[in-house]
Amino acid sequence: MALGVALGACGDGGACEEPTLRILAPEDRTILGVRDDADPAVPGIQHAVAVEACGLEAEEVVLWLEAPHVSPFARVRLDEQGFGEAVVPLPVGEAVVRARSEDREVASEAVTLLVTLR
Repeated sequence: MALGVALGACGDGGACEEPTLRILAPEDRTILGVRDDADPAVPGIQHAVAVEACGLEAEEVVLWLEAPHVSPFARVRLDEQGFGEAVVPLPVGEAVVRARSEDREVASEAVTLLVTLR
């Protein structure tokens, strides 16, 4: 699935009043398991996270994992429409993911994922 971001415009073509970031997929409270693994050859569960940026003057954003410590764990390159996607490793259990601008001034709402090995 190809995704992207226009500087100063949202992915849907509308203008944004202030810079925003949004995780498009997976949705909050999604349960992910072995059948959702994007790369079964790699231990654990790998899954795509799609983001939309509006009004950011950046070519990529950083995904942060808040489980149990907050740390950056992936970079997402944005296309000209402000969309981007990255396949990321997720820990088993509850994983809270948030997208942030490089300077950390703009952040998405947190998305909580429930990851199981079933």
